[in-house]
Amino acid sequence: MAEPAPAPAPAKREAIVAAAVTCFSRDGFAGTTIAAVAQQAKIGKGTVYEYFRAKEELLVDACLWCCQQNQAQVHSLLGDAAHGIHAGGGDVTKAIHRLMVTVFSVVPSGSQSYTRLFLDLWTVASDQPQILAQAQSRLREVYAQWEGVITFLYGAGLAQGVFRPLPDPTILARLFTAIVDGLIWQLPFRPDRTPEALARSAADCLLALMLKDAQRPPEVFA
Repeated sequence: MAEPAPAPAPAKREAIVAAAVTCFSRDGFAGTTIAAVAQQAKIGKGTVYEYFRAKEELLVDACLWCCQQNQAQVHSLLGDAAHGIHAGGGDVTKAIHRLMVTVFSVVPSGSQSYTRLFLDLWTVASDQPQILAQAQSRLREVYAQWEGVITFLYGAGLAQGVFRPLPDPTILARLFTAIVDGLIWQLPFRPDRTPEALARSAADCLLALMLKDAQRPPEVFA
């Protein structure tokens, strides 16, 4: 019987990273070995080193993998509405509100099993400048993607005359991602509201800061 064809390089790399996420989430960075990751991925230990020079680099990619999973889930939930959001057409207030509610509800809830990875990355990066620089560069791209959409939609709403001018629109976009990060860390320790209720309240408050007309109909927040 012929041997099965080897997995393409991108698929093999994806399998290694997914296995690392499982191991790091379960055992922590310090408690995970490259051999354990290889076993989880059902490959040889040497194969891991073909893609990653060190466990620290694998941790960075594992954290990015978690971000990508959340992003994919948000796009899946938005469905056809995602195109309208990125196009900035129609009622931009409803588009940006729907995006905020979806992100604020999906990402914090979906990130609870991944927080250990990011805590470990913070610890590792604080002692290793090269890993810090790598993490900063890679995660900056993740933040830029989300913040770019908010900045675009704010600009569209500003052009339509529904949003008020802000002294620094880039801070608005950064507040958006900061709310996401804050909800991730607070969710386990402040169970006084459901994730969905928190998401809607946070989106309502942030949108209210943007609206030029404070008396906009309540259906904007529906």
